[in-house]
Amino acid sequence: MVKKRKGIPKFLFMASIFFFLVLSFPNMFISADTQIEITYLKIDVELMEDRSFKETIDMIIFPKEEINFNLHLPKEYKNLELMHNDMKIEFSDGKTIKLTANELNSIKISYTSLDSIEKRKKDFIYVRELVYPNVKNLIFRIKLPLAYGINNEDISSIIPEPTYLQSDGKRIIVLWEMKSPQTPTMFRVKYNSLVTNNKFDINIFVPFAIFSILLILSGILIFNKTNNTIYIRNTRLCNYTFYIILLQIFTYLFC
Repeated sequence: MVKKRKGIPKFLFMASIFFFLVLSFPNMFISADTQIEITYLKIDVELMEDRSFKETIDMIIFPKEEINFNLHLPKEYKNLELMHNDMKIEFSDGKTIKLTANELNSIKISYTSLDSIEKRKKDFIYVRELVYPNVKNLIFRIKLPLAYGINNEDISSIIPEPTYLQSDGKRIIVLWEMKSPQTPTMFRVKYNSLVTNNKFDINIFVPFAIFSILLILSGILIFNKTNNTIYIRNTRLCNYTFYIILLQIFTYLFC
């Protein structure tokens, strides 16, 4: 009876070890997939005035095993183009791509996202969450729309702090360069229009000015015809005064 009692705990101990190995065995493969190394990742975003944006992603991956890599595409997009090792491929419904083992895999993704930028009063807010795991080298560049800028006094305008804040002569560019960034990481840019509303629109003001000048000229001509008793000297003086006023108007508009 004593020997049988000692055998029961040994059996339970061995069974528990076997059960633990069975549960942990699949997790070993899952962790290997999630630890895939992305050697190089570059994200280019071009923000548009209509609150859409164009995004281009370039990455280089060296997997040790053949795996299905998650592209982490947004929920809504259009004009998707996908290239693997410089070959254009059709997109799959699973949003994954099969990578070749033990060689460099080059992936390029480009698409357009519509109405994806939040608007709060006069501000526009672009948010992007970086979820790609184990990135070794990251370059993330955002181009603002034409005639848009960033309020430097607002510390929450750019998160995290950018490596560079530059311009190409037309647009402001926000640039991050990171080594082994922690993921997931949230990137946020708040910007606004540099065109103020306290000035007249030139497309409206110029036709209005020309119409006003023609109206004044017509009034002077009618006045000269209906007042024949006015001396020619006074008429010339009136015309001379009109030309001075006209010159001042053009100087104000275009100088």
